[in-house]
Amino acid sequence: MGRTTLRLGLYMNARRVIPGTGDLNGSAVSNIEQLLALRDRGGIGGLDVLIRLSRDQALHQRQSPDGLDSTSEPMWTGVREFPLAAIGGSRLTPDIGSPPPRAATTMLTAPALASFLRSLRKGADPATTTLVLWGHADGPSGMLFARRPDIRPPSRNASTRPSVRTALSRPRAGGVAAAASNRLSRDILSPADAQKAFAAATGSAGKLGLVCFDACQAACIEFAALLAPHADLLIASQTPVPGAGWNYGSWPSHLPGMTKSTRRARAVAIADDFARLRGRNLSVSVTDLSKVPAIIAALRPVSDALVASRPLRTALAKVRAQVRTQDDDVGGSVDLVGLFDAAAKKLGNVDADFARACARVAAAGRNAIASAQRSPDIPRRIPLTGLSIFYPTAKSGLGDTWDDITDRIYFGNPNQLRAFKLSNWHRFLALDRRDRKGMSG
Repeated sequence: MGRTTLRLGLYMNARRVIPGTGDLNGSAVSNIEQLLALRDRGGIGGLDVLIRLSRDQALHQRQSPDGLDSTSEPMWTGVREFPLAAIGGSRLTPDIGSPPPRAATTMLTAPALASFLRSLRKGADPATTTLVLWGHADGPSGMLFARRPDIRPPSRNASTRPSVRTALSRPRAGGVAAAASNRLSRDILSPADAQKAFAAATGSAGKLGLVCFDACQAACIEFAALLAPHADLLIASQTPVPGAGWNYGSWPSHLPGMTKSTRRARAVAIADDFARLRGRNLSVSVTDLSKVPAIIAALRPVSDALVASRPLRTALAKVRAQVRTQDDDVGGSVDLVGLFDAAAKKLGNVDADFARACARVAAAGRNAIASAQRSPDIPRRIPLTGLSIFYPTAKSGLGDTWDDITDRIYFGNPNQLRAFKLSNWHRFLALDRRDRKGMSG
């Protein structure tokens, strides 16, 4: 790729379809070809685009223009990397790209992501470089993942419910959690993996301008804290993302001409583009990552007060039970501003100092969110302001396997979510869990 000041990187993990959701192998090809069409219309100017794509389907099912038929076309399996400029026509073909050195079989490791970040940054101005993490995600546990075993396919109603990039229904019972977690060791790009990759690739060379998640439920304080030392702005969703993903026929057109001084406005424009997708339960937000440390600092005294006082934990748990979430508490995450706004209002008579501390967390969260878009149905049902925080209830749980992974990330490994854990929130959650188990026992 030639020397440039403006670059877009697409890190696309499409392998291993989750039962009940759309085929991400096909979505990846469609998104790339949308981008090709935009390029051919002159919509991306001199933007350099670097793509790394992992597939596990040997055929691509191409829909006819009228959508009534499809044909099977050969396509590669494994990992390929290529610049968009290598595609001369309007379609992705099996001869495009080559396996990246030392990352030919997987994308979900720290070395693999680090190697892509180095390629993306080479010859580019990091301040105007955009990285897209594309695929399945689930904040705060997996920044990208390939599959979640034992997930029951969700009920489907094509007229009211889009195919999404994560399954939100409860899994079937059964399975041995530890064995499944070992089997999944390379099916998840954990926060610690991402942390190592960014640290290895960025160093002191400057932060990336934009990090975007074309993936579900990545707009969480845990990921924001991890990314804050390495990027300036985060664009992500608190809710599921439709199976077809972002509109690559339009949103990259906001990148040409982007400068350090216009990045925020361009990020908001990209979020606005996503907001034009139709569907229920959709959201997208832009977070100013430079303001995330203030959220962590404000959260620390709240966590410490909760660790020291079971009555406060009980009082906050009652508030949490009344704050609705987009998945009815199954995943365990709740809107950060909505939670602490409610706590500040309802706990003043319980502990005035604690209520004021909660208000400071809500204010810091609100200050960090540059833009938040929601589908019209959301404000009528739930608070959703742009960032989530993990705070499960007795109703929460995705099944033994995934809950075990979440436990390891939040409680079992001090290197996971290291920047976020400066808040001590994980210590409070461990005690909250113990309290709930004691009450049920």
